[in-house]
Amino acid sequence: MTDIEDTIVSEERTHIIRLALVLAIAFKMHTRILDEGLTGGSMSAETKFCVDWDRFRIRGLLNANEFRDIDRFLKATSTEDIWDEVSLDDDLAEAEAFFEERSSPPREWPSEFEINMTPVMRIPLVVMYRLQEIIWRNMNDQKLNDKKYGIKERFMPVFGTKSMDLLRAFTLIVQIVTTPVPFPYFQLCKSLLFFYFISFPFFIDYEMGFYANVIELCFLSIALLGVDAIATELENPFGDDANDLDLMEPIDQVENEMMQFLVLCGDDACRNNFVWQDIPDFIRVSCSKPVNNFLSLRTQVESHGRSPNVLVGGATARATTSLGNEVETGDDDMMSEDS
Repeated sequence: MTDIEDTIVSEERTHIIRLALVLAIAFKMHTRILDEGLTGGSMSAETKFCVDWDRFRIRGLLNANEFRDIDRFLKATSTEDIWDEVSLDDDLAEAEAFFEERSSPPREWPSEFEINMTPVMRIPLVVMYRLQEIIWRNMNDQKLNDKKYGIKERFMPVFGTKSMDLLRAFTLIVQIVTTPVPFPYFQLCKSLLFFYFISFPFFIDYEMGFYANVIELCFLSIALLGVDAIATELENPFGDDANDLDLMEPIDQVENEMMQFLVLCGDDACRNNFVWQDIPDFIRVSCSKPVNNFLSLRTQVESHGRSPNVLVGGATARATTSLGNEVETGDDDMMSEDS
C-alpha cells in the first residue's frame, strides 16, 4: 500500500534520473560542438545533425518549457536561427519523422554553419545546477522538518564532492579539446622526420644485404610515422571518429542500470514514467558497442511533446511541513516553476 510519501519519493527519483541523463547527453553534445564550433568558429553539417539528435534526446526527457529554458544557452552560440531548422518546442512529431527518415543531413543544408564563440553559460553547467537544486531540496533534517523521505543531511557533502568532480571533469574536457598541439612542436617533428627519411640513401651499406637496407628501414619508417599519427589522434579523443572515446556506451549503461535499480527497489511508479525508444541507424553504427535503445519520458513520447507534464498523471500536491512552510505546489515540476 503506497502513501503520499512513497509517491513523492517516486516523483523525486524520476526528476533525478531524467536530469542525470540530460547531464550525460549534454556532456556528449558539448564535446561535439566544442572542437569545431566553439573553438574554430564553424561547424560541419554532419556535426550539427548529430547535435540536433542530442537535443532531440534531451527534449524527450524534458517538457517544452524546461527545454526552452536550457536550449536558449545553445541558441546563443549562433547569431542566426540555425537551431530552429529542427523544431523541438511544442510538437515532436515532425522531429521524430525527421530523424527516422534520414541517416545524414538534408541536402539543402549548407556544408558549414557559423558558430558564435562568445563565452556564455554552457548547458552541462545549467543542468548540473538544476540537479543540485533537486538533491538539496530532498535533504531530510530532522531538526527542521518531519519528512519521512529524503537524504540524510550527513550525506549531502558527498553529493557536493561529486558535483565538484563533475565540474573538474567538464573543465578538463574543455581544456583537452581547446588546447591544440603547439605549431612549433608540430613543425619540428615533421621537419625532423622529413630530413631523417631523406638521409636514408646516405647510410645504406649494400654489403649488409637487402633486409638490413630495405626491410629494417621500412619498419623504422612505419614506426616513426605511426607514433606521429597516434600523437595527432590523441590531441582530441572526444570526437566521433572510430578511434575516439565512445560516450554513447556509458550513457546506455547508466540508463540500463538506473532502470534495474528501480526494479530492485520495486519503484514501479517511477519506472512507468520512462519508456524505451529505438536509436536511429546513423547513431547505432557510430557506437563501438551495440546500443539499440534510449530512455524518454512516457508523457512526452505518447503526446509527441505536447504534454506539459513530466510525470504520468501529473505531479502530486505536496504536503506542508510542521512549521507551516509549503514544500511544493505540485502543479508542474520544479524546473518549470523556476523558469
